[in-house]
Amino acid sequence: MSDATIAAGTEQRLTAQELKAQEKAAKKAEKERLKRVARDEKAERKRAAKSGFANVANPRRSTLLTIVCALFAVYCLFPFVYLLINATKTQADFTSTFGLGFGHTFALWDNIKTVFTYQDGIFGRWFLNTILYVVVGAGGAGMAAGIAAAQAGKSVVILEKTAMVGGNSVRSTGGMNAAKTEWQDANEFGQSAGVEKTLAAAAESYPELAELTATVQAQYDQYKANPTGYFDSVELFMLDTLVGGKNLNNYDLVKTLAGNSAAAIDWLDGIGAELHNVGAFGGASVNRIHRPEKDGKTISVGSYIIPIMETACADNGVEIIFNAPVTEILMDGGKAVGVKADGYTVNAGAVIIASGGFGANLDMVAELKSELKGFVTTNAPGITGDGIAMAEKVGAATVDMDQIQIHPTVEQKTSALITEGLRGDGAILVNAEGSRFCDEVGTRDAVSAAELAQTGGNAWLIVDQKMVDASSVIAGYITKGYTVQGDTYEALAEAMGVPGDALSATMDKWNAAVAAGVDEDYQRTSFANPLDTAPYYAIQIAPGVHHTMGGIQINTAAEVLKADGTVIPGLFAAGEVTGGIHGANRLGGNAVADFVVFGKIAGESAAAYVK
Repeated sequence: MSDATIAAGTEQRLTAQELKAQEKAAKKAEKERLKRVARDEKAERKRAAKSGFANVANPRRSTLLTIVCALFAVYCLFPFVYLLINATKTQADFTSTFGLGFGHTFALWDNIKTVFTYQDGIFGRWFLNTILYVVVGAGGAGMAAGIAAAQAGKSVVILEKTAMVGGNSVRSTGGMNAAKTEWQDANEFGQSAGVEKTLAAAAESYPELAELTATVQAQYDQYKANPTGYFDSVELFMLDTLVGGKNLNNYDLVKTLAGNSAAAIDWLDGIGAELHNVGAFGGASVNRIHRPEKDGKTISVGSYIIPIMETACADNGVEIIFNAPVTEILMDGGKAVGVKADGYTVNAGAVIIASGGFGANLDMVAELKSELKGFVTTNAPGITGDGIAMAEKVGAATVDMDQIQIHPTVEQKTSALITEGLRGDGAILVNAEGSRFCDEVGTRDAVSAAELAQTGGNAWLIVDQKMVDASSVIAGYITKGYTVQGDTYEALAEAMGVPGDALSATMDKWNAAVAAGVDEDYQRTSFANPLDTAPYYAIQIAPGVHHTMGGIQINTAAEVLKADGTVIPGLFAAGEVTGGIHGANRLGGNAVADFVVFGKIAGESAAAYVK
């Protein structure tokens, strides 16, 4: 075999080996490629899962799937978010707004929210600290409570049974009693006779108040030795209130009322309600009632203060829901945890009842005090005792339920309250014979009783033009047609239908008493100015149901009490729905003091309840 042939064979073998090696290498490379592809696909699937279930093979399908999943999440979660933001809404509210489809999931989330919002539920205390406190009633006490709780950093909702705020508070025409304020000090003190009369009455009729009486006597003696500013004190305010209430009052509640009154005037200043005009009112030894003014004239306190409080609620984030009568207080483990209302269920950290008394429920009034059957009422229609009944159902005690006040000056055709401030500023009362018959600035029960003893059970309230010029309230009575008038005493008597000579003699005698500062007939100690500026005006009045002194029993922190004196946790009350503060008779000016002082306390106590 030639060398060329051997060389050719060797080359063919080498080529075959190379081909075999190349084939083996190619198979290995392909295997590695397939492994890489598999790893890449697996990694891609993981990335897709994290970024919205993307489908590598079909991008359009993956986008659609992402959209569907997002919509489903909105469907499931939106009702819960809605519940958190609007804690008082119901399924009916939700479905009417967003449709039936969303509404199907509402009940489930509402149950879950309940678990979270009950005080002892999962995360309950944290949730309630930041979400909701519920107030029943948007009158003066309810709004004061709501504002105070909101100022303490809480979220508050007020449920009001009617279509507007105000309740009885907006009808208040007088003012607010407060002791030892800077606005009193701007007045000259001239009420020594009033202080001495109260001290004598307390010593004679209420020996159990001897310690308080002695304190006031010492304060008064000290003032007389160095008469600086205007004389009044927390203790004199207390003594007036206790004597006026026949000492049926709860002493500690009266002390709280009087002791916080001056600070409450300052608090009202802080929300824009200025009560700086100070005057006289029935049952008060000194000038203590604080009233609003406009253009130099006194105006009704209720119609002034209530719109300001409503604005303050809005400014502080307090939500007011109207036409939402509360029907039940929700309890859990002996604690108040919310309320049920017409169309609403509210789970809350604390419940404040401020729904007013029962003066518009004349059947209830007559049941508790039969002699008041047939009387007109000055109360707003919604003041029917609902809050008292609800509180009793959860174990709350009541007190003084039969103590119902009639107001002596009510215009009978319209049931309009004629403010006691007119008598404090100098008006007098005369009967059908044209004669005075009582101390016009006595307590309401005393003046009412005196009126009912007169011919026809009614009387006439008389003012002059000088008083009209100083009061927008009186001007309003004239505009509404409540008055008759005359340019002389005789002409006024003719318009009133009383004897002219008798009325003329009464007016002359009264003006002489004002000049002398002594009322020999009825020992009145508040005189103001003579009624000698024509024309003269008279309003025919008689008593009407005005205030219910009885109600839910509370302590000085506005906590609702059981019959055994223990607290119902989470339940607070303020305003006319409560009892014990006013005793057997409420002094004029103490209702506004009550709803501001105890409304504020209730809001602050409720805010402190959930730590």
